[in-house]
Amino acid sequence: MLLFGWIAGILSNIYNVPQIYHTWKTKSSKDLSIISILIKLMSYIFYIIHANIIKDPPLFWNTILSVVQVIIMAIQYLIYKKDEIKDEIKDEITIN
Repeated sequence: MLLFGWIAGILSNIYNVPQIYHTWKTKSSKDLSIISILIKLMSYIFYIIHANIIKDPPLFWNTILSVVQVIIMAIQYLIYKKDEIKDEIKDEITIN
């Protein structure tokens, strides 16, 4: 029964939304781990391959959505990390 797969996939994707929102709201990458993001991305790629092999649509499509969410988090990390480094440099110049 694929219904349980769809429900599980939707619930698993919901847990990324608060992190994405929090990072956007605070404009800070301090709450994100790039290592964690990369491990998630690699695991999702393997899930997509697996889902394709066993022909499991809920797993395939929900994992595609998870990949999109992780890519958003990676982009947030890169943008906000760059901004944080700029701010640190600006603060150092101001202090000296």
